[in-house]
Amino acid sequence: MNDFSDDPSADLDDLEIDSLANPKPAPPSDAEEEALDDFDDLENLLGEAMELKATADKVKAARAKAKSGFGNTPEDLERIRRWELANEWKPVANVALFKRYVCACGKHSTVFEGMMLEQIGRYNPRNKRWTAFVEGQVMNADLTKRTAIRRMEVPMCPVCLPEQGFSLADGLEWTA
Repeated sequence: MNDFSDDPSADLDDLEIDSLANPKPAPPSDAEEEALDDFDDLENLLGEAMELKATADKVKAARAKAKSGFGNTPEDLERIRRWELANEWKPVANVALFKRYVCACGKHSTVFEGMMLEQIGRYNPRNKRWTAFVEGQVMNADLTKRTAIRRMEVPMCPVCLPEQGFSLADGLEWTA
């Protein structure tokens, strides 16, 4: 019998109708199973990429909100900070920041200002920045420790203050 017979019912007599209505798939071969495993890996990779894209979009929106003059919530700022640390900046060192006040008389005093995180750009290591530790952030023990001193020249200090007619004994004291 050829494939193009004039009697279509002749071909149907040879077929089992149940096998057409409820076909049973053949078990996958080893190559097909490997392809399915590869597909699962691709699915996982796609899921991670979509999650990263969604986070990047939220960060972009928070940055745009800040540029437009509207303030960000603490959650927005934390989201930006975490995303930048994971994707744009690489931590290099924990930095103890001091300010050194140098008087015209030559004396100086040094004051601790806070902890900073020194970072370099992930895609351009010549880019550097220092960010202040946020509340609850702890130093990364794996990073090197550095000290930074910001120098500021001032017209008088506690030593030459009395020469200028001022006294610390009767000075007003307040907390910030």
